[in-house]
Amino acid sequence: MAMLRPVAAPATSGAYTWLVEREEQEYADWRGRGWPGRYPRQQVLDRLRAGQPVAVTVGELPERLRPTGCVLPPRTHAEEYQRRASEIVTIHADDRVTLGAEGEAADALWAEAREL
Repeated sequence: MAMLRPVAAPATSGAYTWLVEREEQEYADWRGRGWPGRYPRQQVLDRLRAGQPVAVTVGELPERLRPTGCVLPPRTHAEEYQRRASEIVTIHADDRVTLGAEGEAADALWAEAREL
């Protein structure tokens, strides 16, 4: 298995906290609407709550947290779900950012994509 390589980011401090807060807010909004069934991003939320690495697309991050040199977010809605490896980063609880996704972080990302 290939090692994930760290990528430079202008300021990744607070990246993991930002992800946790964003996902908790989206979960609260989802529950507030009373939608039936399982929360579509439950695996991602569970990993964040447990302090585990989470794989996300670069486009999900605010500009200040995007790694330098990564592919910019898609310009059209159709491109949004075409997740190339160069667009995916893994955010760790200590705010490290690595290019790509591997292991359980990747599994959670692909499980979410299947539920969309």
